[in-house]
Amino acid sequence: MILHAVLPGNIDDPAAPSGGNRYDREVLRRLSSLPQMPSAQSRPAQPSPGQSAPGQPSPGQPSPAQAASAPTDSSRASAPRGMAVREIAVAGDWPRPDQGPRNAVAAALESIPGGETVLLDGLVACAIPDVLEPHATRLRLVILVHLPLADETSLSEQEAAELELLERRALHLASTVIATSTQAARRVEQLHGLSGVHAVPPGVDPAPSAVPSPEGARFLTVASLTHRKGQDVLVAALKQMSPLLRPADPAHPAKDPDQAAPPQTAGPARPTARPQVASASHEAASPQATSASQETASPQATSASQETASPQATSASQETASPQATSASQETASPQATSASHEAASPQAASASPEGAPPWTCTLVGAGPAVPEVIPGVRLAGPLTGPALDAAYANADLFILPSRAETYGMVVTEALARGLPVVATDVGGVPEALGTTPQGPPGRLLPPGDPEALARTLHEWLTDPALRDRWRAAARIRREHLTSWDETARQIAAILDPARRTLRRPA
Repeated sequence: MILHAVLPGNIDDPAAPSGGNRYDREVLRRLSSLPQMPSAQSRPAQPSPGQSAPGQPSPGQPSPAQAASAPTDSSRASAPRGMAVREIAVAGDWPRPDQGPRNAVAAALESIPGGETVLLDGLVACAIPDVLEPHATRLRLVILVHLPLADETSLSEQEAAELELLERRALHLASTVIATSTQAARRVEQLHGLSGVHAVPPGVDPAPSAVPSPEGARFLTVASLTHRKGQDVLVAALKQMSPLLRPADPAHPAKDPDQAAPPQTAGPARPTARPQVASASHEAASPQATSASQETASPQATSASQETASPQATSASQETASPQATSASQETASPQATSASHEAASPQAASASPEGAPPWTCTLVGAGPAVPEVIPGVRLAGPLTGPALDAAYANADLFILPSRAETYGMVVTEALARGLPVVATDVGGVPEALGTTPQGPPGRLLPPGDPEALARTLHEWLTDPALRDRWRAAARIRREHLTSWDETARQIAAILDPARRTLRRPA
């Protein structure tokens, strides 16, 4: 079988890394090297009852942490059918190409013999339905949607409406549509009146486990600098959090809690705001309280953690945790990590930093047009790939993804593959990427566009060693159960089987 793949021209550009380009490259690399192509009958792309859900390894499938030493299992393939991949990378300003790129795609499609399969990246295909239409019955068009075009948050209403219409026309010409999360597949179906859209979540490569620092004060985010990725929300949260972690000033003692200003409600970022925060997890830690602190944070739940706490009260409330409760949250933690993270973590202790510098660092990896404000403690690292990106993950304690919209959030699983806890927004397929464990979730989900909720969560992370232990233990467990890129490629190969044509449109 020959697979023709139509891709954006910048798929391998290190200056413009993206999740969509990474997905395309990882899958195509493996499709071309699969020793056998599984048939639709031998390996269904969608799980039946009793099978693992999308984003989870199938029973017996090695996790990324085990994959480096485990051989690829191709025994379930019904016949040895190799797949030759022919890449057609077309440079252009996708999804708003001029006539040159449109002509290039048209010429490429015309050169493909009838009846063959063409896999098109959605960023390209969904922008040019008129180019696809002459070939819709002659070729088998398979469109891979990384993000519905209209979901890019920087678009005007008119631009979003135009792109949504183009995308609908293109997807109705396809014989098969693939999305990169269960939530994204359902959204594409509802948005465009389709059914049978496949969900194939991204995989992740095995990676060494990051070594946590005792204070947990090294934050990292990896994403293109765009409005949708929300780096402006992160910076606004850090600006609000900084005053909370300054050393106490003897000339300006803390106010009595009863005289404190009322807590602020979620809303637009206010850089000079100073929310009155006390971590809810600083209360006496019963097993019930421990469990409650692991739930997804809603605006109502996070607002409950805004009570004012003096340093003395904070310190005292940490001493009330019973040895049993403390031990329960450490079951999977190594003795070294557990001991290190139990150092004093009051706001004063967390503030052992040079005068004027915050007690944390935050590295923003990525490039793009929406460069956020740079404040003390924040470093713009630019786009990183390969060993440089690996080093950024290795030197982090907490991964943050403050996106306003996502179909999956590949960087979430890349962080989890290194055992890093994740604070992210509850949008799109991010909950699917974050997942959970018997120890609870490996982090927390927050409302999008809410710097106050993010500031409170980061403050809680820095000042609550038990919370850090729980999230780190859960991240180590989740690390062992992530989908590998080999599994993602096998699912795509099964969908591309010529015998499978599953897209259904309303009558």
